[in-house]
Formats: sequence, C-alpha cells, structure tokens
Amino acid sequence: MSEIVAIITEYNPFHNGHKYQIDKIREQIKDATIIAIMSGNCVQRGDLAFINKYNRAQIAVECGVDAVFELPFPYSCSTAEIFAGAGVEIASKLGADYLFFGIESDSLEQIEKIAFAIDTIEFDSELQKLKQDGFLSYPVLREKALSNLGLKMSNSSNDILAIEYIRAIKNKGLDLKYRAIKRKGACYKNLEICDVMSASAIRESFYRNGNILSMPNKATDILNDMFENGAINDRNATNRFLLNSILLKNPVDIENIFDVTDGMGYYIYESAKKCKNPNRFTDDLSSKSFTTSRLKRAILYAILNLNSFDKSPKYTTLLAVNDKGKALIKQNRKKENIVILTKHSDASKLDEKSKMQLEKSLKLDEIYETLYMLPSAPANAYKKKPYIK
Repeated sequence: MSEIVAIITEYNPFHNGHKYQIDKIREQIKDATIIAIMSGNCVQRGDLAFINKYNRAQIAVECGVDAVFELPFPYSCSTAEIFAGAGVEIASKLGADYLFFGIESDSLEQIEKIAFAIDTIEFDSELQKLKQDGFLSYPVLREKALSNLGLKMSNSSNDILAIEYIRAIKNKGLDLKYRAIKRKGACYKNLEICDVMSASAIRESFYRNGNILSMPNKATDILNDMFENGAINDRNATNRFLLNSILLKNPVDIENIFDVTDGMGYYIYESAKKCKNPNRFTDDLSSKSFTTSRLKRAILYAILNLNSFDKSPKYTTLLAVNDKGKALIKQNRKKENIVILTKHSDASKLDEKSKMQLEKSLKLDEIYETLYMLPSAPANAYKKKPYIK
C-alpha cells in the first residue's frame, strides 16, 4: 500500500490554502494516501463549526483528500496540547507514516527547539517562578518562561499546534515522521480579499456580506448549496443558546466541570448575567486570567456536563472516503488499533467511558443542527452515514 500521510485539521471551511497543502504533499510523496483527522461540529477555539462535519469532509474528499476521520468531541474542543495529542494518536493508530502540518515561521528548527524546551526541568522552573508573580493565562506564562530561556514563542495558531504535534509524537513515542509546509497567504486576522485567505477571514466575509471567497470551485459549489438550504451555523442563534444554557446553570456546578479552575465558573455565570447583547455573548468574553478560547470551551463542557474524559481516543468516525481511502479502512479493521465508526452499531465495540463520550458528541451534533440559519429539526445523529465518492 502507498505511504499514508495524515493531516490534523478543521477545514472550517476548506479553502485554497488547504488545497495548496494537499498539492504540496502530493509533490513530495507522489502516491500518498492522504487522510485528514478533522474536528467534528465543535472546533478547537470553542466555537461550533461554520458548516457540519459531513459536508466539510465531503468537500475535502472532492478536493483531494482520500479519507476524512473525525477528531471527536471533546478532543476537538480542547487545549492545543490535548487537541494535538489526540490527533497524532488517531493518525498513528490509523497507520500513518507521516504527519504534515502548516507553519507560519520560516524555520521548523526553531519550532522544534521550543517543543523540546517545554518538556525540560528548566522550563518548568521558570514557569513556577512566574506563577508566583500573579495569575496570568498559560499562553502568557509560557511565552515569558521561554523568553527567559532565550527562545521566542510564536503567537501563530499554526505554529503553536506544530509545537504540540512535535511534543506529542516525542512524548508518546510514536513512529510517526513529520514534515512542515510553510503557510501561504494572509494571516489569521487579515480580512483583506486575496487568493489565499484564512478560514476566519472567509467566515467573517460570509457573515458580513454573504461572499464566499478563496475556496476551490468544488468547495464553493457545495457551500452555495448549503447556503441556499440555510444549513450554515447561525452565530447569533448559537450565542443566544449558549447564554440561555449558562443562565440555567448553577455556578457551583460549572466550577466542577473539566478544565474549569480558579473561579472560572463564577466568571462565566456572572458574564452571562451582565451580557448586554445576547448575540455577542461569547464574542465579548475576555479576561486577563483566562483566554477567550478556554472560556468558550468551558461553556460547552458545562452545557454537556463534561467532568472528565479518556485522554487516549479509542475511536474515530469515518466522515468521507474515496476508493483509495477504502483500502486503508479495510486494512485498519484487520489490525483493530482503533474502532472506526461508520454506523451506530459499531459503538458496541467501545468501553463504557468511550460510549459516554460518544453520547455527548452525538448530543452536541443534534443541538448543532437546530442552530442553522434555517433551523432543522434535530436530525437523528445515530443514522448519519459517511460520504462516499
């Protein structure tokens, strides 16, 4: 079988930069089977995805990926460390030979230096000293600790994830080679119209004026169909739902949710009570102590009563596949390294903790479709099937 290349991604939405990455991979490894480990309906920064996971996966396969597997909730909606760690584990269990990722920096060597430094005694010592100076968010503490060691931390989300991919591969002892591709196009917050825009800029342009920009033609066609059917996340409706759900919670209960610490639950609840514009509830969240992404993730954890989860993913869901990808699935089912769900009855192979995680993920999927621009009745998430090209 051809060499297997994994990409850990969100495709929120799939754009010209993603197509550029796939083309670069095929230049380097001609006959690669490219698999994407893709976030489900909830993404790493704590947002609900722009369009649903099955249609995002369909677009990816139509644009050159051979199979798309889900990075399931809550891994898809966690810190960069947990997100990356779960992603590389799934890639490894699916038999990937390589992990490819995008970077903003000119030097992969510099990213490797930071990745290796974070797991040293020296870094931990600097971190503990800085914690004594007052409560700051972890990204700020990390940047200061690395600076004290003579290293400059990149603030790019791509570079931060690259650091965590490298750490995870090393710390988990995985036999997974990695390569970086320099990201092409505008930066994350740049809204200027160009051939390669960031996913956030594409979403913002759509929400502001209905434009669909910087996407391959096949992706644009599918997205246009979804727009006509109103099957795109309504961010105003989502914010109102999140606000109302938090107001129904007891702040004491929020404090007991996974990754909620140091009064965060009370902060979230009080922010909901003081919110002046329900359509912007999560957009206006800010704190010196907690990143906005962490607060948004905590809100979703609280709504789904997530208290803990298995740090090592035991399953993934097949979202889309072509003929080349089918051979990989057949091979993996013989090895049984990871449960690949294609229908709900496959869940019988999971342990009880994984079944509980899956149930929360399916509940999130049902809620998700009620928050479309033209809301759908909650679809039966148990009957969803992968897109087959």
